[in-house]
Amino acid sequence: MVPPVKQTEGPGVSIPGVRVPLPSRQDVIYYGGLGAMTALELIEWPVTLAVAAGYALATHDRHQEEGP
Repeated sequence: MVPPVKQTEGPGVSIPGVRVPLPSRQDVIYYGGLGAMTALELIEWPVTLAVAAGYALATHDRHQEEGP
């Protein structure tokens, strides 16, 4: 038997026993823009990884504060 999933606020994907939150619209646009610039070879992929990691670390606390 699968244990019940803890309900959280905001959109997410529920897999039996696990809830995976979806990124915010702002994050999707930001990462999509980085991906597009990398695909068009405007920036190199190592730079993309560094910028994406920095953005994720910088916004991690903000996302934690928005939670319940």
